[in-house]
Amino acid sequence: MEKIEEIKEKIKKNPQNWEGAMFQFACSLACGLAKEMLEGMDDELAREKTKDTRVVNFKEKWLTCLFGDVRFRRRLYRDSDGGYHFLLDEKLGLDKGSHVSPVMKRLAVEASTNYTFREVEQNIKAVFPWAPSHSTVRNLSGKVADSYIEEEEEEVKALYEDGVIPGSEDRVSSYLFMEADGVNISLQREKERKAEVKAGIAYEGWEEITKERYKLKEKSVYGGIMGGERFWKGFSLTLAKKYDLSRIGKVISRW
Repeated sequence: MEKIEEIKEKIKKNPQNWEGAMFQFACSLACGLAKEMLEGMDDELAREKTKDTRVVNFKEKWLTCLFGDVRFRRRLYRDSDGGYHFLLDEKLGLDKGSHVSPVMKRLAVEASTNYTFREVEQNIKAVFPWAPSHSTVRNLSGKVADSYIEEEEEEVKALYEDGVIPGSEDRVSSYLFMEADGVNISLQREKERKAEVKAGIAYEGWEEITKERYKLKEKSVYGGIMGGERFWKGFSLTLAKKYDLSRIGKVISRW
């Protein structure tokens, strides 16, 4: 890590970049402190571990954080059942095999809902010194989507096979308008060449913004690549979480 005097000399040579130089210095300092803190946490976990868990090795890990790449060593454990664990990774909430910190992961995944994966990488790099690659952003987003889909599949099964009514906001409306449509898209690196993206929208009517301008009232949106029956089950589940469907005055649908 550079010393303060070295940073001063660098700024003297290029004073217009004084902010960048100081930011880089602060980030490198944060990386050093993070390494020390994380390895200290691992030492504490080693002292607190149960007797039936033993250390089998030390492994190095690196994480892309907001302030740069952090490299640190932590212990690999084996429990009485023969399973292997990194106690530090579990305490920090790190995904297995992931090299992205939870905060950076959340930032990347949330940004990918509005930008392409390459744009997410470029935008993060414009603010922070390092960023996950666009392929990493794609993988992170896919894992989040997969976990959401699995959770929804369980809820759909519970509702339509077991009759378990989901928790609801119990909203009531005199009218509920529903529209649905689909569009065919080309697929890459998939067995099927094309798929239909289905999208549905529900709303309670219109609200006036200004003269001759209106917006939809209480808009609810649902979509995905799935069969027709599964789409309507998922859309209905989404609405059931928001409305007391037994108390909707009139449903007006179009598709």
